[in-house]
Amino acid sequence: MTRFSALLELPLRHRWLRWAALAAGIALSFGAADLFHRQIHDEAAATFHATAIDKASAIDMRIRAYTDVLYALRGLFDASGKVTRDDFHQFAESLSLGERYPGLNNISFSPLVRNAEKHAFEQAVRAETTPLLRGMPEFSIGPPGERPDYVVLHYVEPMGKNVPGWGLDLMVDPLRRSAVERARDTGGISSISGVTLRRDAGAPVTSTLLRLAAYRGGGVPKTIEERQRLFVGVVGSAVRVGELVEASLTRETLARMRIRIFAGGELAHAGDSAAPEQLLYDSRPASAPVAYPGFTANQRITLADREWRVAISPLVDPTDPFDRALAAGVLTVSLLLSLLFFWLMSALTTVERGRVELAKRNREAALLTSLGEDLHSCLNVKEAHEVLTKHMPQILPGTAAVLFAFDAAHARATEARWGSPRSLQDEFAPQGCQAIRRGHPYHVADCAKGLNCAHFIGHPANAYVCVPLNAQGELIGMLHVQAAAQTALGDSEVNLIKAAAQHLSLALANLGLREKLVEQATRDNLTGLYNRHYMRDWLAHELLRAARHQRSIGVIMLDVDHFKRVNDVFGHEAGDLVLRELAGVMRRLARGSDVICRQGGEEFLLLLPEAPADATLAKAEELRAQVAALKLEYAGQALGTVTISLGVAAFPRDGADTEALLRSADAALYAAKRSGRNRAVVASGKAGVMHDETAVAPAA
Repeated sequence: MTRFSALLELPLRHRWLRWAALAAGIALSFGAADLFHRQIHDEAAATFHATAIDKASAIDMRIRAYTDVLYALRGLFDASGKVTRDDFHQFAESLSLGERYPGLNNISFSPLVRNAEKHAFEQAVRAETTPLLRGMPEFSIGPPGERPDYVVLHYVEPMGKNVPGWGLDLMVDPLRRSAVERARDTGGISSISGVTLRRDAGAPVTSTLLRLAAYRGGGVPKTIEERQRLFVGVVGSAVRVGELVEASLTRETLARMRIRIFAGGELAHAGDSAAPEQLLYDSRPASAPVAYPGFTANQRITLADREWRVAISPLVDPTDPFDRALAAGVLTVSLLLSLLFFWLMSALTTVERGRVELAKRNREAALLTSLGEDLHSCLNVKEAHEVLTKHMPQILPGTAAVLFAFDAAHARATEARWGSPRSLQDEFAPQGCQAIRRGHPYHVADCAKGLNCAHFIGHPANAYVCVPLNAQGELIGMLHVQAAAQTALGDSEVNLIKAAAQHLSLALANLGLREKLVEQATRDNLTGLYNRHYMRDWLAHELLRAARHQRSIGVIMLDVDHFKRVNDVFGHEAGDLVLRELAGVMRRLARGSDVICRQGGEEFLLLLPEAPADATLAKAEELRAQVAALKLEYAGQALGTVTISLGVAAFPRDGADTEALLRSADAALYAAKRSGRNRAVVASGKAGVMHDETAVAPAA
C-alpha cells in the first residue's frame, strides 16, 4: 500500500508527468481508433470463420461418405471367398455412384499378382466370358516389364471411360505404389491428391485416389508382418475434387465465397514442419488475387492418412460500418484505461522483480561470505567438512553433493556431503571425471545429451557439475554437485558452485599446509614418532592434569645397545632399519593414550598416563623382551640380536616437573647401561630382572 501511495504522489513531485500523461493519452486515442477497426474486423472474421467452418465440414462429411464406400468394398471381399466381376458390378450398381456420390469417378479392386503368376493371371482375365468385357481390348498388365510383384487394376466400375486404366500396375508409379504400401502396412485408407486420371489426360481435372487394403481371411491383421504376408490387394476409388466441392456446397455459397483446396503431406504431428502444399481446386481462376485475404479461413480436413487445407475467402466485405462506428467510443475509453493500468502494473512488477533479484543476490553474497569466513577459521579438514555440509544446503537448496579427496592414484569420497547424491562411486580413477581431465569445471545440463563422467554406478544424475579443486597448481580434490530429480542447474547455480569451490580450495590448501607444518614440527621423519619438542609440550600439560587429579605418569627412556657398531658394520641404512623396527615394536605395545617419541639418535621415550612405577617397569620389561626377539636382516645379511637398555621413572615420585622427571629417567637409563645393558632400571635404583648382554655383532 505504501508503494502504491508513493506512485500516486509522483505527479505532485514531478509536474512534467501530467504533460507526459496528456501526450500518452493523445497517442493512445489515435492508436485506439485502429484497434477498434481491428476489433470490428475480428468480429466479422469470427462470424465469417464460423460460416466457413460449416462449409468445410460439409466437404469433410462428403469425404467421409466416400471413404465409407471403401470400407463397404473391403467388407464385400471379406464376406466372400471369391468376388467375381459380375458380383463387383452388381455391388457398384447398388451404390448408385452417379446419383449418391457425385465426383466419385470410379471404384476398383486391384489384386496382388506375383511375378510367377503374371502370365496365368492375364490368361484367366482374357478367358472371362462375362458380357461386361464384350468389346474390351485384350487384357494385359501394363506398362510392360518384369517386376517382382504387381498390383493390377482389375475390376473397375463403371468401366466406360475408365478402360484406359484397366490392367495398370499400381506399383510402377511411385505415388500409387506409396499409397498401396501405406494401405497395406497400416490397414487403413491411404490417399494421393493432385492426380490426373488416364481418362482425363489433357484436361485440367484434378483427382484424389483412395486405397484400402484387403487381406486373406478377412479383417485387419494385428502386426505389419502379418499384414504384408496376408495382403491380397487393394480396393480403391477416384474422386474428382472439383465435382466433390460443387456437390457439397450450394451455388449461392460458391457465388459469395472463394473456395481453394490445397493438399499437404502426411498428418502433422507436434513439432513437425509443414509439408509443401499443392493447389487442387480453386472456384475462381487461380491467377485472380484474393479479394479479402484478412478474412481467409483455413480449415484442416483429414483425408485418410493425408490432409487437405480448405481456404475460404469472402467475395464481398463482411464488415458492417455501422457497428464499427458504434463501438468506437466505448472501446476508446476502455482501451485507454486498460493500457494505463497495464503500464502501472508493469512498472510495479519490474520494480518488484528487481527488488527480489537484488535481495537474492545479496543473500547469496552474504551466504558465500559466511562460508568463506567459516572455512578460513577452521583448524582442520574435519571442521572444513562440517562447515561445507552446513552452509551449502542453504546456498544451493534442493541439491546433493560429495567432496572427493585425491591421493596419488584415486579419488575417494570424504565425509563432506549433503543431500542424497545418487549413483556415485565412493572411489574412482581421477581421469574418470571430465572436469579433472579438462582442468576446469564441467557442467552437464542433461545426462541424456551431454558427455558424462565415468564415476557413476549405473545411470548418471540428470544434471550435475564437477569442479576440480586446485591449490598452487596441485589437484587436491573435486566437488561434485547434483540437481534434484527432474530439475536443472542454471547459470546462477553453477556460478555459486564455482564461487563456493574457490573458497573451499583455498581453505583446504591452507589447512593442508598447516597440517604439513604441524607434522614437520611434531614428527620425526625417519620413524614417524613424535619428536622431543612435541613430547615436552605434551608432558608439561599432562603433568598439570595429573597433579590436579592426583594421578601417576610413567616414563620409559631407552636407547639401542651398541648402535654405533650396527652403523659401522652394516651401514647407516641398516641403522635406520633398526630404529624403524624399534618404533614399530613400541607402537604395537603402547596403549592408545600413550605417547611415543624419538629423543634423538637411538634414544626414545615412552610416556604412559596414569601408569604407576611397577606397571611402567612391567611395560619396559615387555618392550625389552619384544625387541630382543627381533630377527632383522638388511641386504640379505642378518643383523644379529638387537637389545635395548631402559630407564623407568614415575610422576610424582621421581620428579614434580618435566626436567626433574626426565633427569630421573635418564639417570635410570645410565644405570642400566652401566650395569651391563639389555635391562630396565627404575629411577630409585631398583633394577629389573638381569640378563646377560648379547651385543649386536656382525653376521657370520
